[in-house]
Amino acid sequence: MAQPSDLAIRYQQMDDNALLRLSSDTKSLLAVALAALSIELRRRHLDSPEALRRFHEEEKKHIAQSEEPRLPKLGRIFGTLLELMLSS
Repeated sequence: MAQPSDLAIRYQQMDDNALLRLSSDTKSLLAVALAALSIELRRRHLDSPEALRRFHEEEKKHIAQSEEPRLPKLGRIFGTLLELMLSS
């Protein structure tokens, strides 16, 4: 089992986004890990609802941007498949 001091060091080494991502899924954390995470979030002033809201907005933007280039390619693939089906 991880010691609180080990977790504190681990969380101190993580960047803000990684901590906020972890805080979004606390069901998988043991109580000792959740306590260490809460302390680190508080230390960095990331424990407010506003900080979490901003993080989720940025994550949504990042996901949307990473999916944008795929959409035209998928359209071309489906268009090609449709052409092949219609030509048969």
